[in-house]
Amino acid sequence: MKPRTVVLLGAVAAGLFAFIWFWERHQISTSELSSRHERLLRRFVRARCDQVQIEVPGRPRIVLERERAEEDELGDWKLVEPVRAHADEDAVDTLLGAVEWADARRNVGLVDEAQLRRFGLHPPRLVARFRVGRETVELHLGGEEPRGAGVYARVGGEPEVRVVGSDLLESLDRDATALRSKELFGDFGAWGAERVRLVRSGGAQIALGRRDGTWWLEAPVRSVAATSTVEGMLRALDELRAARFVEERPQQPARYGLEPPALEVQLQGGEGNEGRRSASLRLGGPCEGHAEERYARRDEGPVVCVRASAVTALERDVEALRDRRLLVLADDEIERVEIERSGAPRIELRREGSGWKLRSGEAEPREADAEAVEAWFEALRRSTASAFVPATPSEPVTLTLKLHRVDERPALAVALVRRTDGWSARRGDEAEWMQLQPSERELFDALDWRFVPHRMLELRTDEARALRVTRGTVTERLERDGELWRLLEPVSVAAERVAVADALQTLSPLRAERVVAGTPRAEHGLQAPALEIAVEVRPPSEAASNASGQSAPSSGRTHVIRVGPLVEGRRFARVDEGPVFVAPSLLYERFAEPFVNRSLLATSSSALESVRIEQGHRVVELVRDAERWIARAGPAPDESATRRLVDTLASLRARTVRFERLALRAVSLRLRVRRTEEPREMVLLVGTTGAAGAPPDTVPAAREDLPLLFFIERADAQALALGSAR
Repeated sequence: MKPRTVVLLGAVAAGLFAFIWFWERHQISTSELSSRHERLLRRFVRARCDQVQIEVPGRPRIVLERERAEEDELGDWKLVEPVRAHADEDAVDTLLGAVEWADARRNVGLVDEAQLRRFGLHPPRLVARFRVGRETVELHLGGEEPRGAGVYARVGGEPEVRVVGSDLLESLDRDATALRSKELFGDFGAWGAERVRLVRSGGAQIALGRRDGTWWLEAPVRSVAATSTVEGMLRALDELRAARFVEERPQQPARYGLEPPALEVQLQGGEGNEGRRSASLRLGGPCEGHAEERYARRDEGPVVCVRASAVTALERDVEALRDRRLLVLADDEIERVEIERSGAPRIELRREGSGWKLRSGEAEPREADAEAVEAWFEALRRSTASAFVPATPSEPVTLTLKLHRVDERPALAVALVRRTDGWSARRGDEAEWMQLQPSERELFDALDWRFVPHRMLELRTDEARALRVTRGTVTERLERDGELWRLLEPVSVAAERVAVADALQTLSPLRAERVVAGTPRAEHGLQAPALEIAVEVRPPSEAASNASGQSAPSSGRTHVIRVGPLVEGRRFARVDEGPVFVAPSLLYERFAEPFVNRSLLATSSSALESVRIEQGHRVVELVRDAERWIARAGPAPDESATRRLVDTLASLRARTVRFERLALRAVSLRLRVRRTEEPREMVLLVGTTGAAGAPPDTVPAAREDLPLLFFIERADAQALALGSAR
């Protein structure tokens, strides 16, 4: 076969296929009709419907048409008559759904012309025509059925009259406004705008432009714009809906306050706005009869009323649109940061996977502390301008941040100047310097140390064998005894196990809030620390071998943590010979209190044999008699006071403890307790309320055998005195 013949036959086949496809596309298939035999409109196929006409006597005809692209089966509905506009897709969808599922509730049968008039079908109350494929399906609706079953209906070309539900009439008997799209920017997409201009009635203008993915104020001042605020304006435009249509082609816009408008928003769009490159919205005065609404007009379209609350996001001044944050990029937008400092090596932070690499000067890159980097970014983002002042181009820059983005957009440079009253910054080519809050003065201090690993110490708590804590002139020494801890100095008693465990937990790991220096300076206060912690660690296996008497080479070591005094709300610390860092508050809090067991008796009520209570000249002695307590000396207290006393003794715990070698200066209550456990006898001394330095609502107490001062709850002190007033 000749090549020319092959080409000719191929062209014929392609043309035939196209003809068949086009013809079939507009034909109703048998399968599409098979499920419609019980419906009112058996020839109505919703997916094939391309036009809807609704005629009601005395009202303008409504015509809706579906515009389909070649690959778009759904298409878009347009209102063609009585005005040309976009249709409300939801409203049209509801209308077509009502028609698709309509069925007859009753078949009246064949009727004559007189009956048609009586049923409101000659002439009909409403006529709806649907172009379905190449056919036209017509529906007539009439008056209401007397028994309230619905309305009379007649399908065009069929002789029978039927009764259908009133909801079908309600779906079709609507004015054009109900079927018209209420979206003012549905065909533009305000979100894609690249430029925004706000023009007020007095002539004041604000210009905004999107540059490299960042919104900038261009007039009346050049500055980084608050992206969230600008996007809120664009979102408000995209979501703006007409509450009502007022006038299609206004002859006197001034009567609505639209010429000149109170505010005009002008948009220039980017890609994807259906070929439209610009759009505008004018806002006028309050709508007549609807004070909560305002007149508005999109381009040369109709005058509408919109909710006043829906346009408040558009009424922004320069200060509301200016981004006052020092850092305007999100963490995931930053790929690399270069820090240039006068007289100091350049610092570079580079994202690598989920972490960061740090390079200072010409040194090899090393691991940076990812949490510290992210915390710094967050601190930069929280740092805001307290004021803006005109830029002086000749002013020497102290340091420059160059923020490289993860995509191909240009880097954002931030120049910073350190002045006596703090830092000033200038982002990109802004026209003004932003003065940062005085509290941000340390943002750029110790940059050589800020990003180094912040994990200062990491140990397994089960490897801690000994602990020494020095607070001022008092040193507390503890050793682990199996799973328990015992205090050896300055007094030999059991330690508060939970408190020791919590304290050690802060060291596993110990993480700096911020690293500030390589070696201590005077202002860190570490030459006379408020707290010094020495923790000896040994592997559990070695500790076990030493306990069994076997000699083994020691692989343990002792870590020393020094914590300075409180300086402007923080404490500096250092582990061994490591860098100086700002310590987490929990480190000091967990080690500030003595680790003495705060249970004054640590016994059960069943182990108590007798209690002698001496309060001035009043003496009461109670002894156990089987399950009862009786008075052996003094007046017998009531049973509830006795039970409260015994329960309090068994559960007595101090709120806090201090190492005090002096006895209580004023003893108001002495309790001599005998028990079945060792030591068989203990003497508790209770002081008076209002002791100097006592925590609120506590009373000082002591045991005669311990150089310690306990502070117990006032309610417990009252129970120990058998309820007498303290």
